[in-house]
Amino acid sequence: MENKISQFILNRRLAQVKRYHNTPLQQNENVAEHTFYVTIIARALCGLLEESGTKINTLEVMEKAMVHDMEEMFSGDILQPFKYSDPELKHLLDKINEKSIEKAFEGLPDKLAVHFKSLWSDYHESGKIEDKIVKIADRLSLIAYCIEQIKLGNRFMIEILENGLRQLKNHEFEWLNPIISDIETEKKKLLER
Repeated sequence: MENKISQFILNRRLAQVKRYHNTPLQQNENVAEHTFYVTIIARALCGLLEESGTKINTLEVMEKAMVHDMEEMFSGDILQPFKYSDPELKHLLDKINEKSIEKAFEGLPDKLAVHFKSLWSDYHESGKIEDKIVKIADRLSLIAYCIEQIKLGNRFMIEILENGLRQLKNHEFEWLNPIISDIETEKKKLLER
């Protein structure tokens, strides 16, 4: 292909990367689908925070949500328990992802490719409010998918749901508590069935 941006536009690899690939599922979720939900949830959280008067760089949140898992077009969706099972393994995976992420943005104008790589790196290294919103949206997307699967009768997702909720509860934000409470209520109803 002569025009490199055409290569970028036609690249749909994230739609082929399956999540939860070692768990029986009622329907698969791919990384592109997950990214959509993370992005829309992150935008909703920005709206919630903006309403309460919190200053948020919404564009930065949206762009970070869009690129947060771009490395998975090369690495696949590495299962979280495995990825975090050994600090040396996690460090090695981070180094490999750092090297491969530039390939994800090949074909884009140089300035935009550098911008996206910088956002991706910043998200994975920084602790800014914008990064935390995307990380919370990432966890909420996982939880929503688990609840959907459990509603469809997939009890294999209960452990993943409970782990996601445990991680979500390690937040520092008061505004997240009502959301967690609603999720806990939904989970209780589901598990009583």
